[in-house]
Amino acid sequence: MRDAIAACPFTVVSDITDRTDTARLADVLIPAMAWGEKNGMVTDSDRVMSRQRAVCRADGKVRLVPVACRPPTAKTEPRYSFR
Repeated sequence: MRDAIAACPFTVVSDITDRTDTARLADVLIPAMAWGEKNGMVTDSDRVMSRQRAVCRADGKVRLVPVACRPPTAKTEPRYSFR
């Protein structure tokens, strides 16, 4: 994997730490928030939604970027995730 990433002409990584192998190989490292630093909802593999509350503050270098959701289709049904 290291050779494949190193062979890329430009690599961007978003991670919560700069101590990972992929972060060390990145040309650009975008700081990410860990699960304990953000509020929101999570869905587990049984499709159970849970409220998630932050237990600590992010260090100020990161921004939470909302991810657009799309309506479910045949290919996004959970049964396709477990094949």
